[in-house]
Amino acid sequence: MSTLRSSVLGYIDTHSDDLIDLLREMIVTKSVNPAFDPESRGEGDMARLVTTRYDRLGIPWQTYEGAPGRPNVVATWEGTGGGPRLLVNCHMDTHNAEVGEWVDPFTGETIHEWTADPFGAEVRDGRMYGRGAADHKSPIAAMLMALEALRANGVRLKGTVTCVHDVDEETGGRYGMRYLMEQIPFDFDMALYACTSEFTPLGREFFPVMGTDNVIRSFSGWQTYRIRVVGQNLHTLTPKRGYGAVEAALLLLERLRPVMDAANSFVDPVEGTGQPAMRVSGIDCAPRAAYHHQARWCDVVLNRRVPATVDPEAAKREVLDVVDAFNEEFPDNTATLEVVREIAPAVTPADHPLVTGLQKAIRDAVGREASVVGLASSVGISATLDRLKIPTVLFGYGYVNLHHAIDEHIELEALVKTAKVYALALMEWLGVEAPA
Repeated sequence: MSTLRSSVLGYIDTHSDDLIDLLREMIVTKSVNPAFDPESRGEGDMARLVTTRYDRLGIPWQTYEGAPGRPNVVATWEGTGGGPRLLVNCHMDTHNAEVGEWVDPFTGETIHEWTADPFGAEVRDGRMYGRGAADHKSPIAAMLMALEALRANGVRLKGTVTCVHDVDEETGGRYGMRYLMEQIPFDFDMALYACTSEFTPLGREFFPVMGTDNVIRSFSGWQTYRIRVVGQNLHTLTPKRGYGAVEAALLLLERLRPVMDAANSFVDPVEGTGQPAMRVSGIDCAPRAAYHHQARWCDVVLNRRVPATVDPEAAKREVLDVVDAFNEEFPDNTATLEVVREIAPAVTPADHPLVTGLQKAIRDAVGREASVVGLASSVGISATLDRLKIPTVLFGYGYVNLHHAIDEHIELEALVKTAKVYALALMEWLGVEAPA
């Protein structure tokens, strides 16, 4: 390893207490998405904290307010030239602290109460507890420390890094990434979704391809279907003709069951398995004046995770074929299919410099070999990648299955390791200008 890289890692070790203090300040600074808590002040205070750090680093930034009091932060360190343009994305909003019951990702037990103040940033047994500790404040703190270490050591990156800290990720990004993409050019060559990427041992039982030091190079796509089934206005004194809408919807679900079972039993060679890939998420019907009246229509909503090796068009065709066959079988209860949401799978080749550069950074920073894997899920940046279609990796130490959890926390060692890997990865990806 070069002397410069060693100096960068040494700087992070020397300033690890500053990094821990920064994360503590971020957790204490509440940034709950107002969709979960109407009394929340949103992400404004967190944005001010982050921009203050960029001011200290001498990195220019701008804010773009998608909704009052909810500024997105975009900070850009321009390179000297000759290197790629990198997008780094990690969001500022968090889930609420109150989530009802939760399955502990370490023990599998059902828990209901925090053992620490969710906004107190308590440190216990080498871990910092609090909402946002894993999702997503530790990656923001680690990236800020990585940039500080590079600049303190006089590193001049050839490529340009743009850090986007968005709002509203937890509810789909209407005021965040979706808004930003309408305001500024997203002209990037590749992206890092700065996010924790480890799983607890219990979590790895459900996501078996995951190892340790996970470099995630693939994310599932997503399709949401709404199928409306119409019903007949049945009455006890008239001849039976067809079915009521809810009855017909149940018959349709019976015919969809083989497709759902096949989707849920499929093991993707890159992503493995995870939660069931295809589920019914809602059944709604038309208003009725009395309990015994038949609904005139019934909507069935299904969500389907589409792995990287599954053709999204073929996935839609499977469902449409069932609907077409149903309409032939039950002409008095026609069903119509609408795809109301669709995100394509995102895959970065294992030999892409984004992946291999990150592998080298992990090797040099922590002395371990990375697990290069896919994630059986879409993630916060997935909708953005559906439009950008650029190589992307997800990486960060800390447990991804602590997101939104009761007793969310990050191991302090994991926080420091993440900063080290980010710093070396930026040098690998963007290149370093030789000193004059």
